[in-house]
Amino acid sequence: MVSPGCPPPTSPWSAWDVVVSSIAGTLGLLVSWQRGTQEPWEYVVAWVPDGKALEDVSWTRLPPRNLSAELLGNFTRGVPYRITVTAVFPEGLAPAPSVWGFGEELAPVAGPAVWRLPDDPLGTPAVAWGEVSRQQLRGHLSYYTWCARSGSRPSVCVNGEPPASCPSISPQGQADPTPGPGALWLSLCPGCPPPIEHSDSLAIDVMVSPGH
Repeated sequence: MVSPGCPPPTSPWSAWDVVVSSIAGTLGLLVSWQRGTQEPWEYVVAWVPDGKALEDVSWTRLPPRNLSAELLGNFTRGVPYRITVTAVFPEGLAPAPSVWGFGEELAPVAGPAVWRLPDDPLGTPAVAWGEVSRQQLRGHLSYYTWCARSGSRPSVCVNGEPPASCPSISPQGQADPTPGPGALWLSLCPGCPPPIEHSDSLAIDVMVSPGH
């Protein structure tokens, strides 16, 4: 699984487009980046498990012409690691924005909380969902799956892209159930393939809009 690269940072001297990917057959990580506008003395790549203190940081030094590093530390399965590439200059340090990597991605341990919003329009359920923490997600979110069930009809599921940058902002999902009682739920797919973890189902009662 590959984490997305970052946009160019504020400092033109910093590394940019930092990408983290897993190394097949190991729990190691491959980190690659693009050089900034100036060649540094050296690069320092540092990594730390999410939520750990600074004394738990591991790091390695690299020559200035290296634009990648293999991290072969003891990465715990399903644990997110914050990885930072820093360019070192006589004038000081130029860190790139940190990225997250996983030695091995696992199925999440919880799905998101889901709640009902006012119908938009009337008769079309709208819902919002909360963010799942990195510790619960245990991998990069590839896509989510919305499922709806109306009365006794079979469930209908649709895949969608995850929120690009702010999963705590409540996007709206829409379904097209028939009038009457039913349910909605959301499944996550980090690291695919399944198993996947889904939210608790949200009971709905679809109203008929005027004119139907």
